Amino acid sequence: MKQIHLLLFPILLVSFTAFGSNKEDPFSSKKESQWRFEALKGKPYLLEIAYGEYEGRHPDEMSKLKIEVTPDFLVSSNRLSIATSPNEGGEIIERGKHTVRYLVSKNSDGTFDLKAYIKTLEGGLRETNTDITLTESEWIVLGGLTRQAEDGSSVVYSTAIRISPKANQVEHSTR
Repeated sequence: MKQIHLLLFPILLVSFTAFGSNKEDPFSSKKESQWRFEALKGKPYLLEIAYGEYEGRHPDEMSKLKIEVTPDFLVSSNRLSIATSPNEGGEIIERGKHTVRYLVSKNSDGTFDLKAYIKTLEGGLRETNTDITLTESEWIVLGGLTRQAEDGSSVVYSTAIRISPKANQVEHSTR
């Protein structure tokens, strides 16, 4: 009989603490908003990465610098936004989706040097390693791959990146 009581006591204790407590969860989304906004105050820039597939053809190497990021691509692409300060590095890992390692440095002329490693796993493994200079708010296409779809049309996988000001205003909306 003593063994049964000894076994029941821990079960009752765990049940009471798990289900009998009326305390608010400190990790609930209500609490997240406040600390998230506080953390963003010191991060006035947003590093944005757009990647995905669209129907079309990737231009040859000679015209690659002339590629523009179209609104259709931005709407259909997967987007990753990282709040950052003018001189910062970091790593973002979302299992099964992407890994991003980056180092941002603001130059005296207002441009930004960016070293980045981007690995996406959606739709297959794709990796990009880049060391570029970005102009504020201007999208740059890092590269793309063209493949033939089952219906014979061309499908392009592309990655674009930009850095823009006022990350705290953009990130203020809840998703």
